[in-house]
Amino acid sequence: MKLKVISFLLLFLSSILFATFIVNKYDKYEISTDSKSNHAMIKGDVNKYWKGASFIKKQSEEGVPFYKSGKSYYQAFLPPKLISAFYIFISDDLFLNEIIDDAKFKVKSNNSKNYFFYLQILIFYISILVLLKSLKRNNLEISTICIFFLILEPTINQFHYSFYTESIFLSLIILVLSQIINNSNNKINAFLIGFIIGVMYLQRSVAILYFLPVLFFFLLERKNIKFYLSYFFGFLLVISFIGFHNYQRAGLIYFTPYQSKQDFFLYLIPNVEKEKNTKQNELEIDIIKDKMIKFKSDNNLNLSLEKDSLTYGTHLRNLSISYLLENPIPTVKVMIKKSIHASLLNPFEVYSFYEYEYKPANPKFRYYKNEEHKRNLKIRIIYSVIFYTICAVGLYSMLRKKKNINLIIFLITSCLYFISIAGWVGNPRYLSPNIIFLSIFFSYGLVELKQKFFYRL
Repeated sequence: MKLKVISFLLLFLSSILFATFIVNKYDKYEISTDSKSNHAMIKGDVNKYWKGASFIKKQSEEGVPFYKSGKSYYQAFLPPKLISAFYIFISDDLFLNEIIDDAKFKVKSNNSKNYFFYLQILIFYISILVLLKSLKRNNLEISTICIFFLILEPTINQFHYSFYTESIFLSLIILVLSQIINNSNNKINAFLIGFIIGVMYLQRSVAILYFLPVLFFFLLERKNIKFYLSYFFGFLLVISFIGFHNYQRAGLIYFTPYQSKQDFFLYLIPNVEKEKNTKQNELEIDIIKDKMIKFKSDNNLNLSLEKDSLTYGTHLRNLSISYLLENPIPTVKVMIKKSIHASLLNPFEVYSFYEYEYKPANPKFRYYKNEEHKRNLKIRIIYSVIFYTICAVGLYSMLRKKKNINLIIFLITSCLYFISIAGWVGNPRYLSPNIIFLSIFFSYGLVELKQKFFYRL
């Protein structure tokens, strides 16, 4: 027992030290081969969160209340607010006043980024302890294997050392899984699960409908009406805050980010056209663009106004959905292909994000399809095959022993949820939550393999 505690503490301290190493190495600007200038850690979507956090911090300094602060609700609600709260607390800036070549403010170095990583690590390890307690309380023999797998698994571990949304999001999923394993009939427990799922949505918008797989589990368990009411109250309490915040900030009540209105148009429809082998001069996406121009003109929309922008985005989403429904076969083919690609584990995502230039003009300086990417792809395939094979063994073992059937259904439906709602993008990062659910099967698989092979030696 003492060895497990010591190992747990050593891994925690190792994570802290590694976070310090990462910040010391990458808290700088890239060596660029073109005119672009990007900070190695703060670029792409992360840079958008960083800018949003800086804006909120400045508003706070001007006396704007936190519940009114921020720009329009474009992407995930919580990340820029967490980052801004952190920098307000430590009284430091995110950017320098210095302008770099492409007219962007320069990201400030040596401003305690490592402490934000420490916070993410601490939240993750707390969630792991909660899961351990739940596993032990329910006498699941996989408790030790499961928690050490989650701590050591590189695909999960890498996000603690980045400003991506995944680290805190995965910790929240672990907390939900812990409460599901507890399977308490207590109304407070139901409220807590609903509340955490609401916060999950604030952290990443893909969780907007995740209350449904959890609700399905509760239906299988035949919870009473008060339990359901408490569950929905916890969830709606958080969701209603988004509407309240947007109303206070902009006089508009809405609950979904603008980014979600254009995702099909930007990421799915172009791939459907490729699947259909549409000729360049016959692209349907251009037809949609023409329709949007006409819609904007007919309705006299000013896209600099948040209200008009939302009207525009809603119409774009509706046109995109209509197009996809009119092309069901190529749409399904693309979604399946992209989901298979996204299911390939990628423990090199943060490394490649830091180590390589962000979208350099010259393709030979990109990570994608270079020699290192090809080598890492082979490792990813081997690792993924081993991981999913052990998970399949664990699932078979649980089914054969008729263990926790409702839990099995919950784990599978949770995986299917994230595949259906995010797999079509094709990014393995978006399916990283499934590793949490599959960790239960993986742990049972290791137990099964140990009993079959090692006990016979």
